[in-house]
Amino acid sequence: MTDLELPEELIKRIEFVLKKRFQLNLNKSEILAKYVLKLSDHYVLNPWAKTPWKEDWCQIAHLVYYLPLNFLRTKGALERKSLSPESLSPPTQLFDFGSGLSPISWYYFLQYSNKRIDLFCEDLEPYPFELLKDMGLPFKAIQINDHIEQLKNKKSLLSFSYSLTEIRRKNYPSWLHKAPRVFILEPSLQEDGRLLMETRDFFLKHNYHILAPCTHQGSCPLLNHSKKDWCHDRIPIQSPEWFKNIENHLPFKNETLTFSYLHVLKNNLATLQDESSLYTNTARIIGDTLNEKGKTRQMICQDKNRQFLTWLHLDFSLPPKLPRGDLIQLDNFKYQTKGEPSHEEIRVLP
Repeated sequence: MTDLELPEELIKRIEFVLKKRFQLNLNKSEILAKYVLKLSDHYVLNPWAKTPWKEDWCQIAHLVYYLPLNFLRTKGALERKSLSPESLSPPTQLFDFGSGLSPISWYYFLQYSNKRIDLFCEDLEPYPFELLKDMGLPFKAIQINDHIEQLKNKKSLLSFSYSLTEIRRKNYPSWLHKAPRVFILEPSLQEDGRLLMETRDFFLKHNYHILAPCTHQGSCPLLNHSKKDWCHDRIPIQSPEWFKNIENHLPFKNETLTFSYLHVLKNNLATLQDESSLYTNTARIIGDTLNEKGKTRQMICQDKNRQFLTWLHLDFSLPPKLPRGDLIQLDNFKYQTKGEPSHEEIRVLP
């Protein structure tokens, strides 16, 4: 996957609001970094606390740092190759729950500017909506409970960005399985990742088809055969200079972005390709390269078994390093299978 970049139009709108509301610009990197670090510390020290949206420093940090990064995560996840072209088709209605500055709304608004897409956002706080209005996003603030019939429309998309696993700890919303298509983006953290894998099972039980990231419709091997593993993706990004300058003042930097995601479609509404012929032996890279004594391996996913693609050093002096999240066709390799379902090796042959 090529490095992802922020669209200039989004940058212009961020800078416009930054100047209008806070008398700042993107060149004030040291000041902006101070606010970003303050919000980062807030999330680290108070992981279950509400986002302090009413504070100017919080709004600024979201505008210049978290919105750009989450926009790129959203773009990376939505544009990953998946089991159906349906996953790339724009909706006619988007319902974004826990929207904040709604990176997914920005994605569809900017990517499909020639199409009419109704954007509906729900959030507990009014402050992000004030920012979105100043940025010129044509959205409507709603309560999803009041729009269930619209949500059922076959061209609707329900999205959650860093919000579903928070409410998942209590219960799923009653309208979750009414939407024809659902997109979920979550942090690349163990707890959130494993909760999202459990949510995948929820959708399978409610007659949904997994569009992405999975290449199969069976049970999750990481849930079945591991108590620690979780599924997440990694994408390379190309940050603009002003963003790099902000990060020069921070103790953390992002040359790549990680995230967990899930994209599902109701079976009875989908015209899906015949995956039995198109995706036989297609695996997804779900682990980084592991160098061990005598071999190199990477975790992959293609069915209910927990599998590792393995190269013996006796046969391969320079084993490949496959990007996390990429799809590979196992028919392109000669291999033999060894081990148990909980730790199965797909051993590549010379």
